[in-house]
Amino acid sequence: MPHWRYHFFIATAFVCGQLSLPAANGAATAHSALITTPRDISSALKSCWQPPAGSEGLSATARFSFKRDGNLMGPPQITFSRLGNDDARSRAFLQSIADAFLACTPLSFSASFGQSVAGRIFTLRFIPALQRA
Repeated sequence: MPHWRYHFFIATAFVCGQLSLPAANGAATAHSALITTPRDISSALKSCWQPPAGSEGLSATARFSFKRDGNLMGPPQITFSRLGNDDARSRAFLQSIADAFLACTPLSFSASFGQSVAGRIFTLRFIPALQRA
């Protein structure tokens, strides 16, 4: 499948509300630690990310912005991806990224940090750690 289809898939799925968290252990809650630095945003989102088994070698970069209250300003966009040839594995990997955003947002920004980052564009690379035997 051509590379652009994955970008279209993830963007369309976010807009149409087709990407969702699995119903496990009740409703998902937003990340509750107070965010005061850009590095905290990365840490919070990555703490919610659960890459699927077998996703070693895949990677994607998401581009996104926040409102001052910690909610996303529109759906994140995948701006780069290295997904390989296995469609099911690629979809599961992209779904895991979508799940991280859905599980963690809105983030809890401090008042001053929320004002300073509102509308700014962030990028975050999602690269699964190599599993060691």
